[in-house]
Amino acid sequence: MNGKIACQVLREKGVYRLYHANTVRTACTFLRNGGLLSRAYVERHGLDQTPQTSDEKDVALGVFDDVFFDSVDIHERGHRLNDYGPVSFVYDVRLLEDCPGDSVWVTRDNPIRWRRGMGEAERYFVTEDELRDGFKFGEFCQHITLRRPEGPVPFARLKKIVLDYPGNEARPLFEAAFEELKRLVAECGADALVVGRKCSEPCACRDAYAQCAKEVLYEKFGF
Repeated sequence: MNGKIACQVLREKGVYRLYHANTVRTACTFLRNGGLLSRAYVERHGLDQTPQTSDEKDVALGVFDDVFFDSVDIHERGHRLNDYGPVSFVYDVRLLEDCPGDSVWVTRDNPIRWRRGMGEAERYFVTEDELRDGFKFGEFCQHITLRRPEGPVPFARLKKIVLDYPGNEARPLFEAAFEELKRLVAECGADALVVGRKCSEPCACRDAYAQCAKEVLYEKFGF
């Protein structure tokens, strides 16, 4: 779908920000390389990223080379951890206007529930009218994707980077990650703030982080 059309429809639906969540380790790779990268791009170029449980299926479904966004902050809206990581890159939705050709696609459902053999019209909204009729603000399963970007998705439209606070016991991990993200943002010249997440009540994230083993916390916050 044309990015300008997708942006217009999403703004009509109340979408003004796009969110990409990941681990600190993968986020640092993005910042060192000038933008968000598909998992396939990182793999092809021998860069560093945290493995994801969806990788094998994403390869089979042909979306391993796409960059995924949510239309809402899942942590904030769902009052829970985002499974993909504690770092959220927050973009202005007008990023889509900058995308070439028909590179913007919006899923009807999360690819984890796609079946092999499904056609594009079953997986995505393929026309402006379908997107306008079928997209629902706040649906976690409907993702905005940039299909097979040739390189990094630049930081020109990046507004801020939000880092979860995992609780006082893991404060050293948080502080080290926070400082590294700030350092890399300054180094790459992105005009964006790095901020710690301030959860509203009730949020289950602190309890979830408290129950994480040390190696799991390091996988999320280590770099």
